[in-house]
Amino acid sequence: MCFTEEKDSPDVHLHTNVANLDSFLCLTVKTIFNPAPAIPDLDPEFYRASDVFCCNESEAELLTGVAVASIEDAGRAGEELLRRGCSSVIITLGSRGCVVLSAQEPSSPSHHVPTKPVTTVDTTGAGDSFIGALAFYMAHFPTMSLEEMARRANQVAGVSVQTIGTQASYPSKKDLPTDLF
Repeated sequence: MCFTEEKDSPDVHLHTNVANLDSFLCLTVKTIFNPAPAIPDLDPEFYRASDVFCCNESEAELLTGVAVASIEDAGRAGEELLRRGCSSVIITLGSRGCVVLSAQEPSSPSHHVPTKPVTTVDTTGAGDSFIGALAFYMAHFPTMSLEEMARRANQVAGVSVQTIGTQASYPSKKDLPTDLF
């Protein structure tokens, strides 16, 4: 679920999103929450209402107040998101990959998941490509580790940045390496 704020009735929309996430948790449906576009005073219920809280570095910075200039900073921002109640956190870092953290491993540091270098043409939609791929792996490979899902989602997003456009850049299964499946 992506966070979107409706200008005419933001409170109704926010409460609807939290209620939907709560319903999915009760049904044991796995969920991803992407707080885009991020707002600094995000309702605290959003932090605990999904299985995976996935944001980019600028969203993490805005939400936590932790400046994210490095992989280590992203880990610190992720730790703050865990303190706020997130079960698992992924912070995407563009060409630097992402960091993955889990409340189930509180003593474990963040895991940096690098991405393969590619020739970038257009980054528009790369975050959506990542989240779409992550959702695919959560649905089709539920026993796969979140770190492995993130590694594969990085690769899918890496393919998408090599094409101009948003929708046009999203690869089909046939355009991806078979080892991703």
